[in-house]
Amino acid sequence: MTSKQLFISLFLLLIVTGCQPQSDNEQTLTSEAMACTKDAKICPDGQTVSRNPDLNCQFDPCPEPASEIECMEDMKQCPDGSFVRRDASLNCQFKPCPLANKEPDSPIFCTQDVAQCADGSYVGRDPKNNCQFKPCDDGSIPGRSKARLD
Repeated sequence: MTSKQLFISLFLLLIVTGCQPQSDNEQTLTSEAMACTKDAKICPDGQTVSRNPDLNCQFDPCPEPASEIECMEDMKQCPDGSFVRRDASLNCQFKPCPLANKEPDSPIFCTQDVAQCADGSYVGRDPKNNCQFKPCDDGSIPGRSKARLD
């Protein structure tokens, strides 16, 4: 045998012996993982920790409190359909919802008809008042008039 063939034979022998499974005793120890109950412990900061099989099913330690306030990343849906997050400056309370009477983001377009007032002037519709006719200068409600084609 040449030295090259001897080297290749030893290399193959090393690979074959290195790829053999572990002994039976070691296999049974590693394949029998400890199972813990699925309960949780609530820490003083509100976070939860579960049982750890590596700690003989004792609870993991609670995390150290952060130096700055860290809020949960959940969101709350407001009545108008928008969402708000928690705010650290509000002690992790939710930010206030937008005001319900806020003007809508998209403009409202009303029909272009007019109504005539008692003094002969005309008023159009008000998009801020559900497209009702604007009041006359004297505060009275205008009578309905035909559309102007100016």
